[in-house]
Amino acid sequence: MRPQRKSLTATLKAVLSPRQYAFARRTVFALRAAALRFAVLGSLPSALYYAFVSRAFDREHYAVAVAVRRNLRSRNEVALYRLRRNIHRLEKGLLMRPRRTPFALDYIDETVDLLVDLESNQNIQRDEDLVWASDVLSEYLDAVGEDQRVVEARQRFEEGRLVGANRTRVPALRQPGSEPVDYDQFLSLMRQRRSVRWFQNRPVPRGLIDRAVAAASHAPSGCNRQPYTYWVIDDPGLVREVSGIPLGTAGFRDNIPVIVCLVGDLSAFFGERDRHGIYVDASLSAMAFMLALESQGLSSCPLNWPDIAKLERRARATLDLETYERIVMFIAVGYADPEGMVAHSQRRGVEKVRRYNLVSGV
Repeated sequence: MRPQRKSLTATLKAVLSPRQYAFARRTVFALRAAALRFAVLGSLPSALYYAFVSRAFDREHYAVAVAVRRNLRSRNEVALYRLRRNIHRLEKGLLMRPRRTPFALDYIDETVDLLVDLESNQNIQRDEDLVWASDVLSEYLDAVGEDQRVVEARQRFEEGRLVGANRTRVPALRQPGSEPVDYDQFLSLMRQRRSVRWFQNRPVPRGLIDRAVAAASHAPSGCNRQPYTYWVIDDPGLVREVSGIPLGTAGFRDNIPVIVCLVGDLSAFFGERDRHGIYVDASLSAMAFMLALESQGLSSCPLNWPDIAKLERRARATLDLETYERIVMFIAVGYADPEGMVAHSQRRGVEKVRRYNLVSGV
């Protein structure tokens, strides 16, 4: 293992007297406060501040730039994200009331080309995605009319597709559940789920984790991209190594049976505007994942993952992440130790976390 380098703070503490170190800290704080007074004057001053004074966003800037370039230049590697986005856009167009005719003419050519290319690529093993895409495209091409671009797209689609269309995965009326979920039972599950830090020395069946991931995959996702992956680590040696990376695990990390790393893929997006998509979508999925674990008798604890450069470097080296892949969170998983305590964690009341129609100027 590579020796840990001393931080600047640790170095200063070692070479300066307590009085000198305190003076140095006050000086640094004063200089930073002066720089921030300049930074808050506008977007350009703030950009200069984060370019030359604070480098806190450097890694995010670099990751987003690499991801956007990959999205624009790659074909098959990110084509599935593009296809999922376009097919979801077609679905939204098909379910609109009233439906616009024609619609999607600006991206229908790309969508057909993506599907045909992916179907012919032997390395793509996403059959269900391609069946869904074929069904929706067939529905769209029949419903949208006889615009010349649609006619040409239909011809290429019929000539090039390999997956048949059964029209079973197209927009339809929402079917209510056969057994409505009782609110009191759901609230009980939410209250039951606690952040558990003490686990039994007991193997966690992979089948239960897979079932939780399957449930979590039904969480909402922008344009149905699902730009995240659950990296499940259950090898004891790897668990010990990885569980020491997030903050807040000191004192209990040695008894974590499974640690899950939720990784977002920034290359799912074509521009900087969507850079927060991985955090929104993965977080929606993570809550469903933890509730699904709880429903099966497993407990979980989302772990503290602040944006600290040395921790990210360590995680990237350990997990061999690509630049465009960013860790959203770590989650400890296992069977709760009945003798282990959990925090009370008083929740804020409804009146403190809810507002109705409070709009500025109204």
